[in-house]
Amino acid sequence: VLPELFNRREEELFDQLGGPGPSGQLAAAVGGGLDAVLAAARLAVGLRRRAAVQLAALRGALAYPGVLYLPEQFGRAEGPSLTEALAERLGEELG
Repeated sequence: VLPELFNRREEELFDQLGGPGPSGQLAAAVGGGLDAVLAAARLAVGLRRRAAVQLAALRGALAYPGVLYLPEQFGRAEGPSLTEALAERLGEELG
């Protein structure tokens, strides 16, 4: 499950972009493509939330009480650098 895209304050601001005033001002400032970017962000938030619900259901069904989160690695990292990054995150999860 990916981390939340926005914190609560950022999400409130993002929701306000749905109105004609703020999004019109932002579109004028950044140019074309704003609608596609906002739609992609809404999609990413929705997918993450659905995955979090599914993960919670799986966690509740497991006999093992602990679930550890490791990041999905994007890109071509492999070998020692990937192992080191995963070991660091695993250490953070284990405290």
